Amino acid sequence: MTIQAKIEDEETNRKIEEYGKDIDGKTIAKEDSTLFQLSEWVKGNPIHNKEKDICCPDFSCCIPELLADEETRKRFSEAFLADDEKTYMAFLFMFLNKMLDFKKINAFVIGDDTLNQKMN
Repeated sequence: MTIQAKIEDEETNRKIEEYGKDIDGKTIAKEDSTLFQLSEWVKGNPIHNKEKDICCPDFSCCIPELLADEETRKRFSEAFLADDEKTYMAFLFMFLNKMLDFKKINAFVIGDDTLNQKMN
């Protein structure tokens, strides 16, 4: 099921739109929902989940330069929503590696350690 179909799914849409329970069962507001964060990220609007202090899968809410391309965001979300752990974990490791490489470049090549201080 695509992210758009999942978002349009009545049950998923209810979870996102109402003040209710997130996918982990916690009662939260719509903007603090993991599903809301995921749907916004897929649209290219990475937002940091302030309630849970969780970055977007590719860390682009904190490091905009890391925003994954649209196809990658869609493929990740489809795997996540289908509970295809093997696939979405592979994406997460790819995103993590890209973020760590980005931090190294800033700290060692450019000499800017600000990002490392912000992320720690």
